[in-house]
Amino acid sequence: QGDVVGLKSLYYSGESLNLEAKAAHGHAFDAWNISGSSALSEDERSLTLSKEVTGETVLLAQFKADPATEDFEDMPLSIMPDGSSNWSLSSGGYLSNNSLASPATADDSSSSFGFISKVQNGVGSFYVKTSTEKNWDKLVFKCDGQVLGSWSGETDWQSFEFSLKEGFHHFEWIYSKDSFGAEGLDTVFVDDIDLPLYQPKAFAGNKPASVYVKPSLDGTLDIEVQGVAGESYVIEVSKGLQTWEVIHRGLADSEGRMQLRGVSGGGKAQSFYRAVTE
Repeated sequence: QGDVVGLKSLYYSGESLNLEAKAAHGHAFDAWNISGSSALSEDERSLTLSKEVTGETVLLAQFKADPATEDFEDMPLSIMPDGSSNWSLSSGGYLSNNSLASPATADDSSSSFGFISKVQNGVGSFYVKTSTEKNWDKLVFKCDGQVLGSWSGETDWQSFEFSLKEGFHHFEWIYSKDSFGAEGLDTVFVDDIDLPLYQPKAFAGNKPASVYVKPSLDGTLDIEVQGVAGESYVIEVSKGLQTWEVIHRGLADSEGRMQLRGVSGGGKAQSFYRAVTE
C-alpha cells in the first residue's frame, strides 16, 4: 500500500513525468509497472518518464509488505542497544502497542541508545515523539557521529527519513537535557526503526548453493557446500537467525563442491548454517 506523488492534472506534449512512490506504514516500494509490463519496471522510488507515450498507458507503483526492522513489540529486541543504555519499552507506539522511551534523565546530562548495523544503499526511517522543555531538552539522532535530526517540545508522532550508503553504520539516539528545568513528561519516544539491512547474495549465477551438515562420531560436524564450480563461498552460522558469524571462506572445486571438516557443533544449542557468495 502506498501513494504516488508528483502527478498533475494536465501534461503537455513532450513534457517529462516526474513521480515518487511513497509507501504506507508497514510497506515498501517494490517496482514500477507501465501498462502491465514488468520489463519496464524500475527499482528506484523516483521515476522520470520522458519517452513518448501513445495511446492509453497505465502506470502503477507496486508495494509490498515490509515490517519495520524494529517495532519494539517483542523482547528481546532485534537491535541490541549499546552497553549501559537503560531506555525501556513504553505502552503506546505509532500505530502499535509499544515504543522505546528515554529513562529519567538528570539535568545537565544525557541518556542514549544505539547500535551498529550493516545496510545496503537505501533509505532508513523511524518515528519520533517528544514531551520536553522546548529548545532546551532535545532528542538528537546521529549516524556515524553526524547529527541528522533534532526534536524538542510537545510533538506528536512524526516520521523521519535519511539516506544510507552500503556499509556498516553507527546509529544513535540521545536525549540531552540542559542545566535546569523540565516540562511535559520529560521523555522522548522512538518507534518503528526501519533500515535497508544488508542482504548477502544467496545465489551464484542462476543456481542456489546447497549446504549439507553431517554429524561425526567425535561430536563435530562435516559441512559440504554444493554450488557453482570456482565460485567463492562464505559459510556462516547463526544461533537464532538474527545475526550470522563467518566460520569459513573458500572456493568451490571443479564440481562445485566445498568441504569443511571438524566444525564445532555448538553443544546443545540449535545452530543454522548457510553459504553465501562474496
